[in-house]
Amino acid sequence: MKRGILILLVVALLPLAVFAQEDIDPTYLSDAAKEKMGIVDDIEQEPELLTIETPELPRAGSTKDSPFYPLDRAIEKIALKVTPDNLEKAKLHVKYAAERLAEAKKLIESNKLDLAEETVEDYQGELDSAEKNIELAKEGDVESVAEHVREVTAKHLEVLQRILEKVPDTAKPAVMYAINISQKGQEIAVQKLEQIREQEQLGEMEQEQEQEMEQEQEREGQETEEETNETEEITNETEELEDMEDNTTEESTETEPESEEEEQITKGKGWH
Repeated sequence: MKRGILILLVVALLPLAVFAQEDIDPTYLSDAAKEKMGIVDDIEQEPELLTIETPELPRAGSTKDSPFYPLDRAIEKIALKVTPDNLEKAKLHVKYAAERLAEAKKLIESNKLDLAEETVEDYQGELDSAEKNIELAKEGDVESVAEHVREVTAKHLEVLQRILEKVPDTAKPAVMYAINISQKGQEIAVQKLEQIREQEQLGEMEQEQEQEMEQEQEREGQETEEETNETEEITNETEELEDMEDNTTEESTETEPESEEEEQITKGKGWH
């Protein structure tokens, strides 16, 4: 009898238990309880932020998703405006390129890929501007600045390769885009260095040729001077010989034998 009553109570309460399960807010349940009750979360958890160590890059400041980002870029433009020297401007653009790359990395880590690609385009713009200012430079140590660009872009490539290995597939296109830009910047810097070194070699060759010409002219001048001195010595010797001949002729004339008449007079005197 008791068993029959218990069965009737369970059958009566079963619909209420099912109804109560449907009304339970899963937010307040533990994962174990959810699993037992067969409740699945409809809301997807946000992906965990990716962190990649890149000590070669500067610390990223504000990014394109920040309201302060336009102010940071405006400050950079003012710094470029008040810098008259082209090589110093080139150095600033290289510095800003590294900052753009750090910002792009931060956005990639936050899975904000569209903004990351836009920032990579800005990175390219900074490298292009650096190259233009190097080309415009008429004086100063152009070679050292071009070498600086080459070294910086080489470091950027190393960083981007490490980032590429760690980012999810969805972020790889943005990283590859940055790699291509960095490779292009490095190639341009290397070409510029080769041009500078070729010009230096040509300048050294021209200088050597000028020195050789000067030495040749100096040798020719010395030879001409020696010839002139020899000619003068010969002339002087010839004049001396001529003077000596003239003197000898005069002495000969003074000591010529007496005429026949004088001889006869002398003889007549001797007779007396």
